[in-house]
Amino acid sequence: MRLIDADAILKQLEVDPVECPGCPEPEYLNEFKELLESAPSFGAEAIGTTLSGPRNKWFRDESGGTYHCKMAEVFGSYDSWTVWDSIRKLTCKIMGVSYVRQIKDPDKASCVAEAICQCIYDLGKEVRNE
Repeated sequence: MRLIDADAILKQLEVDPVECPGCPEPEYLNEFKELLESAPSFGAEAIGTTLSGPRNKWFRDESGGTYHCKMAEVFGSYDSWTVWDSIRKLTCKIMGVSYVRQIKDPDKASCVAEAICQCIYDLGKEVRNE
């Protein structure tokens, strides 16, 4: 999901419009600027760090790569990221929100994600070893 960078849009709006003799100033421009300024801002650091503990533990190796992580050992590199996507969505649903950025208690969400990761890892190892 791509978030709107309100600052970049506002900066673009401040550029002088092309001179147009007799053209009226767009009426919606000030309203649009006010709307952008009042919109909540979600920084990448706030979103990216909420579930970073479990994600890094289960889906990254010591060097930061993804090919030799714990989940990749069980599900393979490609499928392990689809597993992470499911864990992320389940964590959000358990926390009562739709998106990670809406999580109010990141520590509790990390514990939930950690428990789900451990369960899926154990089940994956158990079933694949049979």
